Amino acid sequence: MDLQSSVYGPQSEFRDQTFADHIFKDIDAYGSSWRNCIFRDANLTNINFTGCVLLNTRFINCSFSNVSFFHGDLRSTVFEDCSLKRSYIGLASAKNSIWSNTSINFTTLLDIDIQFSAWTECRIAKSHFIRVDFASSQISSLKFRQTQIIDCRLPVKHIDPRELTDCYVDQQSFFLEV
Repeated sequence: MDLQSSVYGPQSEFRDQTFADHIFKDIDAYGSSWRNCIFRDANLTNINFTGCVLLNTRFINCSFSNVSFFHGDLRSTVFEDCSLKRSYIGLASAKNSIWSNTSINFTTLLDIDIQFSAWTECRIAKSHFIRVDFASSQISSLKFRQTQIIDCRLPVKHIDPRELTDCYVDQQSFFLEV
């Protein structure tokens, strides 16, 4: 399927489809719906997923650059072996999402609901995390470098303050004993 010519906005809906070995560039997918889809070995550049529903969608070995998930629904979405650069996830729900072996660089996460999400072997650098609550997340090896952490809740049991290399942590952020 040619995603480029298939996405026309809110009326676009994709279910149980796989997109493998594709390069997607300059697509406005505003308001579209993606359920139980798989993106494998895909390169996504300049994509607008604003207002999209991406339920149970899997991104495996994907590269994101300048991608927006503003006001998105990313519940139960999986990011596995992915790279996000210069992207934005804001005012979104990512409950029960899985982030595995994923790098996040020059990216902003703002007011994202990540309740009951899992973060394993993730590296975050030169990014902004604003009002992100990790308290109910399962975390294993989450490393931050040169990242701004603002008004966030971080479980000290899972995020060692020594793993915050050259990071700015504001006074509203705090470490929780969970």
